[in-house]
Amino acid sequence: GAGVLCSRNPITGANEPFGEWLPGGQGDDVVSGLVNVESITALREQLPAVYDQLMEAAHRLERLAADVQEIEFTVEDGKLWLLQMRSAERSAQAAVRLALQLRRESLIDDDETLHRVTPAHVEAVLRPALQPEIRLAAQLLAKGLPACPGVATGIAYTDVDAALDAAEQGEHVILVRDHTRPEDVLGMLAAQGIVTEVGGATSHAAVVSRELGRVAVVGCGHGVAAALSGKQITIDGYEGEVREGDLTLSAWSENDTPELCELTDIALRISPLRAHRTGDYPRLDDCSEAAVDAAMTAGHADIVSATPLITMLNALRVRAS
Repeated sequence: GAGVLCSRNPITGANEPFGEWLPGGQGDDVVSGLVNVESITALREQLPAVYDQLMEAAHRLERLAADVQEIEFTVEDGKLWLLQMRSAERSAQAAVRLALQLRRESLIDDDETLHRVTPAHVEAVLRPALQPEIRLAAQLLAKGLPACPGVATGIAYTDVDAALDAAEQGEHVILVRDHTRPEDVLGMLAAQGIVTEVGGATSHAAVVSRELGRVAVVGCGHGVAAALSGKQITIDGYEGEVREGDLTLSAWSENDTPELCELTDIALRISPLRAHRTGDYPRLDDCSEAAVDAAMTAGHADIVSATPLITMLNALRVRAS
């Protein structure tokens, strides 16, 4: 059989092994999204000794690379073979949590922690989300696997060209496919979110959606694309759900998330421009790199910003450039 293992969860950032296993299959089968795969826990039940070897290898490789690893592997005649490894693509939520975990384990320092969390990651974490009562009141149209966290709403399109045309007209689009292919990437970029009928959490759709920062729900079942086509839908990448309608979302701030507060404390110690939510300092309404660079050039060391963490992350990037 073959499988893909991430040494930690690249969707939620949980410190637990995450992956998929296909008994009797090949690596291409796992990532294609065309076949049903099993959780990596199935390998533990079927071949416990191989599972233990894989976990030990993942732990050692993660320490060597100082980063979460995605490992493609195969098992032949009871023997484990590691085929390739790379730093795992991760959601914005996972990027924040994993950077802090690795810092606590002394695998990376403060500078590297803030280097691994980008302003785009923070913006994605702060995107509005569904309140439970609103989510549960809406009709559930499909249920699948959460592949990239977040909430997105739009009209469901099953054809990539039609989705691109609609997006160019300013329409919010959800791309719904049986499974995604490399040639679908432009449609995925144009979409607010992605839904697939088949495929698991390490399939092409799941991995690319995390890389692009697109909300994704995969493996919703055959016939879902036809059933959703043309409908206004909201997809929930936390719950793995597709619900009917354009649902009301609730906004977040940096102060609402403990992980972002922890990153802010780190940034206040090392950023060349310290940003505060309040205080007797000049106010910077624009947190772009250009505006931050101008503030630093003007000699400011402390400013007030509505998004202190994003401002300081940009300041660190300006200093490094």
